[in-house]
Amino acid sequence: MRRKVNVSNSKSNVPENTNPGSRDETKNLNRKFSILYVEDDAILREVTGHFLKMRALSVYLAENGKIGLELFTLHRPDVVITDINMPEMDGIELTQEIRKLCSLTPIIITSANYSECIEDSLNAIDLLWFIPKPFDMSMVFQTIEALFRDREFR
Repeated sequence: MRRKVNVSNSKSNVPENTNPGSRDETKNLNRKFSILYVEDDAILREVTGHFLKMRALSVYLAENGKIGLELFTLHRPDVVITDINMPEMDGIELTQEIRKLCSLTPIIITSANYSECIEDSLNAIDLLWFIPKPFDMSMVFQTIEALFRDREFR
């Protein structure tokens, strides 16, 4: 049976008056989790990493999938967020390699380009969570909270 990828939508999932990283939107994320964020855009990686550090116990940042895989192997984070298009190793290949090591790790893919072709690739690797770019942090935190709720990682 084919499962549908959950695509977070900033307009339907995010309250209009929330600040990135505000306590109200992430009240259940009490710094009990670690996260690996893989993004080749240095500014986006640093800014997003800053906000993730406000909510996560540990945050590991990588500039491509190859480094991301090394960090995953070393730290085994609770959640992975990765871009699709990156040098060295893309997000799809990274996800495939992580699935070989730990099939239950929740992985969130981000990309500015979403199409049926990408959806087919995400379904092929059993990926359930996608956040379109540009995203705001409340959307990211809500998705992480939903992952914990759905998979009972608390």
